[in-house]
Amino acid sequence: MSDLTAQRDQWQNFGFVYGRSGTTRGTTTSSGVISVKPGFARQVVFAQAYDEATHLRITQTGGGPAQTQGTFYTFLPITHSTTLARFRVLVFNHGGSNGTFTLASTTTGVTFKWLAHGY
Repeated sequence: MSDLTAQRDQWQNFGFVYGRSGTTRGTTTSSGVISVKPGFARQVVFAQAYDEATHLRITQTGGGPAQTQGTFYTFLPITHSTTLARFRVLVFNHGGSNGTFTLASTTTGVTFKWLAHGY
């Protein structure tokens, strides 16, 4: 009998043989790519990821009202490298009334939850 409390993949309890999930924190490459190794012996077929952190901060502007600024990440699945799930990371920075949507080039502390299918 196995100890289900020691399983690192929460979906294992549902008989999810060809899937893995988890939460990872890391740094993107200069081309905005981040990878995770789900633990499949042969190949990752499909993977999804989403931003796990809120990245909210408040900035007080010289006696005026405080502005809420946030940074949010979007993960686009790209061609997986055999046993690695790979994602292109885009970052949306919102500051006051202006916002920018750019490639997350060499960004540290990117926290994301992922779900991968493979064999």
